[in-house]
Amino acid sequence: MSTFEQNLRTTFMESLYSLCNQHHKTDPYYQQLKAKYDRLFEDIRDRLGKHHKLMLKLEALGCEKEGIDEELIYSQGMADCVKMLKMIRMI
Repeated sequence: MSTFEQNLRTTFMESLYSLCNQHHKTDPYYQQLKAKYDRLFEDIRDRLGKHHKLMLKLEALGCEKEGIDEELIYSQGMADCVKMLKMIRMI
C-alpha cells in the first residue's frame, strides 16, 4: 500500500468514526436498538452468574472481528472510489 493510500485510509477511518459517533447521538432508532441490546445483554449476564465473564470475552472478540471487517469494507469502497475518480480524471 502506498503512502498516499495509507494516508487516505487513515483519513477515511477518522471520518467514519466521527460519523458513527454523531449518528449514535442523534438517531432515535439506533438509540432504541442500543437500549434493547443493553437490556438483553444485562439479562443474559445476570442469568449466567459467575460465568458472565465468558459472555464478555465473546462479545469483545465478536466486536473486534466485526470492526476489522467493517474497516476493510469501508476502506476498499473508498479506495475504489478514488481509483474511479482518477480513472475519469476528476482527481
